[in-house]
This record gives sequence, structure tokens and C-alpha cells, in this order.
Amino acid sequence: MSSVRPLSLAARDAIENLPMDFTSALSTIQHQQVLEAFSQLDFLSQGSQHPKLFQFRCLVSLLSARHVVLRAATGSGKTLAMILPLLLSPDKTAITVTPLKLLQRDHVQEFEQYGIPSIAINHDTPSDKNLWNELFVTSYSLAHQHPTHSKTAQRALLRKKPSFQDIQPDFSSPTFEALRNRIIGGTQTTHDEVAADLIAAWQQDLALRAVAWTRQMDEDVRLTAEATRAELELRDQERLQLEHEAKVELREAEKKKPKINDFVAGVAVGDTLTPYPSQYTIHKLKAFEYVELWYFSPDGCKATADEAKTNADNTFGFTKVEDFIAL
Repeated sequence: MSSVRPLSLAARDAIENLPMDFTSALSTIQHQQVLEAFSQLDFLSQGSQHPKLFQFRCLVSLLSARHVVLRAATGSGKTLAMILPLLLSPDKTAITVTPLKLLQRDHVQEFEQYGIPSIAINHDTPSDKNLWNELFVTSYSLAHQHPTHSKTAQRALLRKKPSFQDIQPDFSSPTFEALRNRIIGGTQTTHDEVAADLIAAWQQDLALRAVAWTRQMDEDVRLTAEATRAELELRDQERLQLEHEAKVELREAEKKKPKINDFVAGVAVGDTLTPYPSQYTIHKLKAFEYVELWYFSPDGCKATADEAKTNADNTFGFTKVEDFIAL
């Protein structure tokens, strides 16, 4: 663990204000972790930011390899609770599952402000070998991924090469002398021959792992392509279903519309009303009773029509409202 930097006055005050029931339960190593977290954050934020108690509890639990479920309000510092363990463990790799791409981008920017290399993995991420090779050989400390890409990202990141992995050990050095002696045993094999065999075995193992990793990348690209194709097909099916439902609704709406008779374009419409005999006159004819011819004249038809309108307008009726009769 790295040495603790000098703390600002504000950081010292914050440490002194930590609850006794929290600090008294810490082990010596956990005390050192808390101090280093204060120091790291105090240095990176230039004394403007210090961890809160719930962030310390998360830090101590995560560094002790315990599961943590954190529930806190928006803006209270949940992201910093993820940052602190990575500040104290720069050789570790963390994976977060974030459903929103915008939140992924915000997290990448925030983590990189604290010097933590991060990358976002989602539908916008190219599905090619170069990306996953970069994940494999680059020391990313954090991957913010979409739920649909979790398995591919985990396989790539969890099998990422450490910075020292490609450095061939010096099997002829005194460090491996005890190992060489155990291999030699009672045989006549020399130390140089054993060292050469160890080098050959190491190189063979490296080559086998490289081949296995290449196959894994090919399989990941194939699975990603299949998942993308399946998702596109599902989207097409949903779109076709929606279009079909929209057409059915449109046909049903057309059926419910009132029907309008067809008309012949270009036909002239008259501007006069043809007078018709009144119902009184027609009733007299049907009853074979006498009726004056005046009722059949235009003046008679118009006069009886006007009289019918006047009678309708002057008509009154009775209606019952609760226990009363109204006119």
C-alpha cells in the first residue's frame, strides 16, 4: 500500500469528526485504507472533496471482499463510492452495468477525472476485434457496460493481460534455483538445460493462451453479430406488427364513418325550390274530399307551408319536473 500524503486542514477536520463507533471497529489495515482514501481524494480534488461515512463503509466492505448493496439519494455520492476502491486498488478491474448510455458517458468522464481509465460498452461500441483486443491489452480499470453486452465485456476484461504478463521470466536467475534443483533431482540435467525447458514451456503456454484468446474474440464477435441480428429482426417484427394494428384500426375507423352518397361532377344544381302541396291538401285528395284548386297553386303551396311553420313555432307542451307540471 502506498504511503499517505500530507492532508489538508479540511481533511484532518473531517477525519477527526468521524464517528467513534465506526473508527473503533476498524482494523489496522482498514485504518490505513481510510487514511489513504482521504489522502487520495484530498490530493486529487485539491482539498475540495472528502469522503462521507457511507462511502467509507462501502470502501471497507469492498476491500474486505464483501458484497455491498448501497441505496442513496440522487447526487449523494454513489459514484464516489465506486471510485474510492479503484483509487486504492489501481491494479484491479471493475465492471458496472448501466442501462443508460448518457449515464455511461458521464461515468467515464467522472472516473477519468480521478485518473481511472474507463470505457463504455453498449450498442454504439463497434463489434470488431480491435476494440476487444484493446480491452485485453490496455489497463482499463473500469468498464461501464450495457446489460446486453455484459457477458462479452466480462470475458474480455477478466482475462485482460497484466502489465507484466508478456515479460519472460529469467529462469536461469538465482530466484528459480530452488525450482531448478527440484526438477533436476537425481538426473544429470544441467541448470542451463532446465532453464531452457522452462523458457520453452512458458513460451508454449503463452502461445496457447494467445490462440485461445483469439478464438474467444472470434466467438464474441460472432455472438455479438448474432445478438444484433436477432435484435434487428425483433424490431422489424414489432414494427410490422404495429403497422398491421394501425391498418386494422384505420379500417375499423373507416367503417364507422357516415356514408356519403356519390355525386356526379359537373351536374348543375338548381337555385329555386319547387312548391309542393301541403299535407292538408294531400290528405283531402286521399280521402276523396273536395279541396280548392288554390291549394295547388304556387301561392297556395307557399301560404300553407308558411302557416305550418308558424304553427310549429307557436306550439307549447307540458312536461313533468319532479312533483310539478311545467308548460
